[in-house]
Amino acid sequence: MDKDDVIQTLSYAGHFAEINISVLKERSIVTIDSNNRIGMHTLVQAMGVEITRQQSMSMAETKTYDVFLSFRGEDSRAKFISHLDSFLQNAGIYVFKDDDGIQRGDQISVSLLQAIGQSSISIVVLSRNYANSKWCMLELERIVEISRTIGMVVVPVFYEVDPSE
Repeated sequence: MDKDDVIQTLSYAGHFAEINISVLKERSIVTIDSNNRIGMHTLVQAMGVEITRQQSMSMAETKTYDVFLSFRGEDSRAKFISHLDSFLQNAGIYVFKDDDGIQRGDQISVSLLQAIGQSSISIVVLSRNYANSKWCMLELERIVEISRTIGMVVVPVFYEVDPSE
């Protein structure tokens, strides 16, 4: 991951990211290459995955949402997501949907990433511009991580795209 992205994300969450990354680099826990990418030893990565898995398992007992909707707003919010959300809500299914949207250049909120972990199911609406969004990709990365560690159900929906593309 890019060092600047990590610093921005951690700083947004109230951490002193730049100082902490410097300490990790000094202690050879992470490296920063010429392209400003952060790297780490596979054992450190494995330890991080295990810590995340254990935290996710403790969070699994307290699910706040039945469904987390992951989608690219400009592609599907008005024509599809609003109808899907209404249908699910009317069926008594508690849904997390990012109503505000994330504007270009904004930071993905920690609460949005937490909502993924607090959901039993994620519906990922793959649309024409979904993969072009850095934030959609961060959401999807978190969804896949939780799916692998605690077994979240992930339902892909191909909206106005061919699954073979």
